Amino acid sequence: MINIVLSEKELFETLFKKKFYSLKRYKREIPEGYPFGASNMETQAFYNPIILDEQYYEDKEKIEDETQIELDFLISKIDELNTKYSFQIEVKE
Repeated sequence: MINIVLSEKELFETLFKKKFYSLKRYKREIPEGYPFGASNMETQAFYNPIILDEQYYEDKEKIEDETQIELDFLISKIDELNTKYSFQIEVKE
């Protein structure tokens, strides 16, 4: 018998980060021509902070709701798997 233990909170946070930071507005990529190994002053020109505005909070709330729905579905599938196969996946809060 195989026993797997997952944290619901960590699973939610992981799913949320993947969904939220895949939005084009918040996607973090290393820009072309980034001066690796350069001084702090030289690299500041490439820094692009997330602007906290109304859209940010709306996006965050929307993605949190979507993530919770996805997490609930995932947990239901885990429960279904637990009844069919000879392993146990436990999701702790």
